[in-house]
Amino acid sequence: MFEVTSAGVLLAQGGSLSGIRPGRTFVCDEGKPMQWGTFRYPKGLEVRPHVHKERQFRYTAPKAEMFVVLQGRMQVRVYNAQKVEITAPDGLVMGAGDFLCCYAGGHGFKMLDEPTVFLEIGLGPYNGVENDKEKF
Repeated sequence: MFEVTSAGVLLAQGGSLSGIRPGRTFVCDEGKPMQWGTFRYPKGLEVRPHVHKERQFRYTAPKAEMFVVLQGRMQVRVYNAQKVEITAPDGLVMGAGDFLCCYAGGHGFKMLDEPTVFLEIGLGPYNGVENDKEKF
């Protein structure tokens, strides 16, 4: 797993399927609105059926998003809140099985393969580009 930080602020965390350790590992800080973990369980292990209790949440934070590359490769650039790029000149190159959770700042992508297929997971509701994003 790796982190992208700027001036002590956690902007993103990521990793690869190959880096997932046995068992259950929650990666993010418990106070973050986007919480995620990795799971590597042996055959036969069962997770008991369960439901999640309804709770009310209230956050004032940038929208967190998680990206999982399923096929191909993409270059990811991570920016701080002042829109200054934090990643190396070539950005982060993510391939199939790589994932990244962005908590703060900004990000952009360039697809490197045809096709590049990825999942984007974020907290809703989504209110359209004009209400949700500031492009730069």
